[in-house]
Amino acid sequence: MRILLFASLAAMMALAACSSEESRIKEAARQLGKNDARELVDDASSLSKMELEGRVLEIRVKESTYREDGYEKAADAYVEAFESGMMEYSDSLARVMMIKR
Repeated sequence: MRILLFASLAAMMALAACSSEESRIKEAARQLGKNDARELVDDASSLSKMELEGRVLEIRVKESTYREDGYEKAADAYVEAFESGMMEYSDSLARVMMIKR
C-alpha cells in the first residue's frame, strides 16, 4: 500500500513539475512575442520590404519551433503577445501586416 501511495505521490509531483515548466515556457514565449513586436516596430522604418518580410518569417519560425517541440500553448501565447504588441506599439503597421495574412 505504501508503495502505491509513494508512486501516486511521485506521479503527482512529476505532473506538477511538468505543469510548472510549461507555465514558465509559456510565460517566456509571451514575453518574447511582446519583445519581438517592439523590436519590429522600432526597426520597421529602416527595413526594406524584403527585410520586413524576412522578419515576419522569423516570427513564424519561432511559432513553429514551439509547436514542433510540443508547446502548443506557448506557441499560441507567443503569437497572441506578438499580435497584441503590434497593435499596442504600431496599430497601423499591425493592420498592414494582418491584412497580408
